[in-house]
Amino acid sequence: MHIGSAAMGIPGSLNIGGFDQSRAMGPVSSQVYSIDHLPIDLLDIGIGVAEGASPFNFTSQSGLLAKGNSSFGVATPVFVKAPDPYIYLPQSTCDAITQYLPVTFQQKYVLYFWNTEDANYKRIVSSPSFLSFTFRLSGSLSQNMAINVPFALLNLTLTAPIISTPTQYLPLRPGQGPNGAYQLGRAFLQAAFVGVNWQTAGGDGNGVWFLAQAPGPNMPSQNEVTTIAAKNTTIVGSANSWQDTWKGVWTVLDSTSTSTGGANSTGGAASTTPSSTGSPANGLPTGAIAGIAVGAGALLLIAVLAAVFFYRRSLAAKKQSAEPSGTDPVDDRNISTSGSGHLRSDEESSLFIVEYIAMREVPSEFGYGVELMK
Repeated sequence: MHIGSAAMGIPGSLNIGGFDQSRAMGPVSSQVYSIDHLPIDLLDIGIGVAEGASPFNFTSQSGLLAKGNSSFGVATPVFVKAPDPYIYLPQSTCDAITQYLPVTFQQKYVLYFWNTEDANYKRIVSSPSFLSFTFRLSGSLSQNMAINVPFALLNLTLTAPIISTPTQYLPLRPGQGPNGAYQLGRAFLQAAFVGVNWQTAGGDGNGVWFLAQAPGPNMPSQNEVTTIAAKNTTIVGSANSWQDTWKGVWTVLDSTSTSTGGANSTGGAASTTPSSTGSPANGLPTGAIAGIAVGAGALLLIAVLAAVFFYRRSLAAKKQSAEPSGTDPVDDRNISTSGSGHLRSDEESSLFIVEYIAMREVPSEFGYGVELMK
């Protein structure tokens, strides 16, 4: 799955039974999932520039995850959660990130508003600058991988009924998310690919989930779907260049441009390409709409998913009698499970995915369009 971005022209992608390899770029991390969470170790957060001059007074900056907080260990567990909209991080981490950005924290909304009158605002959100997230690669103690989220994708728009005047905001929220953990929500998933093999070969109820860098707007319009077999605990991503998928979209700054943002610091190196290393790596005014209304593209997505769900459910009903669960299908905390704590079968797993997404509100800010595979 890749949520994409309607504002940036990145269509969403969802495949049941396989994945679009063009949506998973570079190394793909594989790790065990829990029944209603996709956990992974976050090692660092940084700021970098993919090409050209920097809109900041530095080329790259790392060490932002633990900056100003001595209680942090080597890694911080986080959940990747599509149903939640924001990036939920510790207050100290938010402070470390936003000190380099023209934003102001608004307590009423618990969000950071972009200072659009600041001279550096447009330079940052339209340039090849990004926020990088460094994770353990497949649980390794020595190999890491990075997901780069361009600031163009972090320039969203708050609208009515939340606020009377459309306002640009940074989807970063201090503190833990709704599940009582630090979470990377839909804002992060605009730039990340996520896949799940709910139950691997052997039928023991164990499975893995995958995380990789997702592309920008410049991508092939037609792609073959690669099947994920029950035995697959790893998948191979595309070798295409992530930077090339943003060519012609962001504005590369030349060396004569004056950098006015951020502190005068060189910091550490942030990752400019999706990578696998032995050490931690480190637009647009019209952002996406963050209201409660569902866009036309989202309605089409829900309609398609609902149709697939009811069709597959009718087939399943012919094979076995229904088992009442007494749970709310929209609530990911109340999923019908077997005694092992995992989904009962691959068939029910597929049904769960379709039902789960179809019953959620899918704001148009995070992409449109869908690809389905049985």
